Amino acid sequence: MCLPADFIILVMSATWEVSEDLLNVLRSVLAQGAPSIIPVVHNLKDIDNLKTRTEVRKSLLTYLQQYIPTVERIYASDDPNEAATVMRILCTGMPTGVRHRDQRSYIVPEGFNYDTTEGQYYFWGTVRGKPLHADRIIHLPPYGDFQIHKVYSCFAVVLR
Repeated sequence: MCLPADFIILVMSATWEVSEDLLNVLRSVLAQGAPSIIPVVHNLKDIDNLKTRTEVRKSLLTYLQQYIPTVERIYASDDPNEAATVMRILCTGMPTGVRHRDQRSYIVPEGFNYDTTEGQYYFWGTVRGKPLHADRIIHLPPYGDFQIHKVYSCFAVVLR
């Protein structure tokens, strides 16, 4: 799941075709609301002909722009300069926000505990997006909706 990610590194092969399964993974990532996507191609140095390398890069870029029109360039992981550029983007770049994610609060969980005596769940982690209020309902994907009982300043949430 790529929901809490600020950057997604999309690694593609220069020698393999994109299968239908990988295309479905890409579509599901985009359906979640992908933030900043950094496309990277590997195995590019396995292609001996420089003209063929350029054609493969253009082909991958054209293919990827069908799904992500904002992509302007594909970086080669084999090239040390381009790998350094990817690292620079990750370390200093500002990720683009995802509107539906930034307008709601959600927790990137670090752990949870169930208190059997009180019948309450305790969650802790990082709150992202809007501030989390105690008068809200929280949704746990496989289990449903729960009323928030308390929110502690250390980002612990108690659910009833």
